Amino acid sequence: MLINQANISLTLSIKCDIVKNVKIFKKKEETSMKIDLNIEELGVYELRELARKLGVKSPTTKKIGQLKEEIKLIQNGQMKGVNTNKIGRPPKSMSRQTADISAFFIPQDIASMIREKNQGFSEEELNLKKLIFRANVQSGDGEFANGYLRKTDANHFYFWSQTQNCFSKEMLVYITDAFAEEYSLRVGDFVQAKIEVYEENNYAIANKIIRVNGEQYEAGKRIEPVDLSKAIYPDVQMDILFGEKMNKGGRAIAVYDNRAQMTTLMSYAQNQAENGFRVLLCGCDIPPELFAYVENSNIELFISRFGDGLQASYNTIINAINHAKSLACDHKDVIVVVYDTIGVLETMKMYFESVGQHQVNGVQLTKSIFGLGGNFDGVSSISTIACLLKNEYNEDFVQKELGKVASCVVGNY
Repeated sequence: MLINQANISLTLSIKCDIVKNVKIFKKKEETSMKIDLNIEELGVYELRELARKLGVKSPTTKKIGQLKEEIKLIQNGQMKGVNTNKIGRPPKSMSRQTADISAFFIPQDIASMIREKNQGFSEEELNLKKLIFRANVQSGDGEFANGYLRKTDANHFYFWSQTQNCFSKEMLVYITDAFAEEYSLRVGDFVQAKIEVYEENNYAIANKIIRVNGEQYEAGKRIEPVDLSKAIYPDVQMDILFGEKMNKGGRAIAVYDNRAQMTTLMSYAQNQAENGFRVLLCGCDIPPELFAYVENSNIELFISRFGDGLQASYNTIINAINHAKSLACDHKDVIVVVYDTIGVLETMKMYFESVGQHQVNGVQLTKSIFGLGGNFDGVSSISTIACLLKNEYNEDFVQKELGKVASCVVGNY
């Protein structure tokens, strides 16, 4: 039986956190909310998101008319939904009509991250953070943000707002399941999105995907990803440092006499970026004078500045690893340059120790950067270059770990 009612009342009985003021998530109540929505005003993405949350089976395979009909049937008790246990906590204001239905369905794991981030801040500090965030995201056409995609253990996508090419945690931006599916998003994608800011809770929701990894494309039109498990022996040569060459997709150790000499790798990185490679420079506790060599360049920076802290350094390295894989999946040739490899190693060891884990996890994470190297079925590649000083070359980590998989060693060793 068809239901022609355009305006339907959605009564959702859920457990949720009610936001009382800017000191959010301090008090929890169980409540039942009544949300009035006109589904005739919702677009296809919003309908699919609503359908997914209400338990409509395979919403992305259905046309708009069928989605509306099944939503109404479920809400009127004439159809049983499937998998309806994922409804999360809503934002504070429930009165306005909205074109972004996802605002009413923040997953619990995302809500927990927002809670955790805002704990310990005074009302004045939170207001200052909001002002800083808005200054970074506003433009004449609305509010925009960008960052590197992460995924929760429950498979929900999000990113932290990104400013000045460095890791920032000014605000969390949630990507709905519908957008993630429509745009074939994956962990490590650099997403530029139009957003709606829910200021009272200090988070935002993407309501339009503008670019992914610097490219603009229609939903459902993303190129089929490269299978990174299919690595082959590289056979196409490329220039590396010190006038040497290695095969594209290889792993090189570059040895320098001193740190001042290491700055020469910046011109190499820039040249390779201009030659069509996607070049990622990563490092921890980078001195400020190094930035003079990379400002306004085509190099993608994954670096923590000196004094940024262990958490920022860890997140920077994770973003670098994930983004390199994402680019290679997108049929790109990638070069990952690790500035001061031993410095990264020591910082990662300290990070894991600070969170109560064994330092060996820091060793494994640093190895995984170097281990990214590979030529993937001849379609894309990741070449890695680990830079270090001459007096570090004989360290066990270099000889026993990196040396196992290094394609070549160049420089003054």
